[in-house]
Amino acid sequence: VAEDKTVEMCKLAAKAASAMKEGREAEALEVVERLVAEDGRSPLWLAMRSRLRLQRGEHEAALADASQALELQPGQPEALVLRARCLAAAGGPGTEAAVREAVRNALASPQLTKALREEAEAVQASLPNEPVADGRTGGSGAPGAAG
Repeated sequence: VAEDKTVEMCKLAAKAASAMKEGREAEALEVVERLVAEDGRSPLWLAMRSRLRLQRGEHEAALADASQALELQPGQPEALVLRARCLAAAGGPGTEAAVREAVRNALASPQLTKALREEAEAVQASLPNEPVADGRTGGSGAPGAAG
């Protein structure tokens, strides 16, 4: 019986991933909601739902999912990147420092895939330059960038 449930979960995950890849957000979200309902303690399902909610402009809900995924699995690479994206998208006073910290945490993850690294670097590039010690603004933060 447990094996049947695992097979069903895998099929649902594949269906959600396919719908996400093909841009069918509503269908993907519906499937991911079923996955979360079956196993709400899965950082993977929470990260998938976070990504979908972020794409739909639901920044607070997306941030809640990314944060919950990180509570369940600290250092979960996709959740780290999504948290940074959610904070950046929400904007508002005082969020820039939190976004920078989230990006730093994401880029420090040894499990980061190339695609997730590029996503984190895009968030970093969207931030204003940080001032350096003498008051000038620094470069992009990229290695070898002139400031």
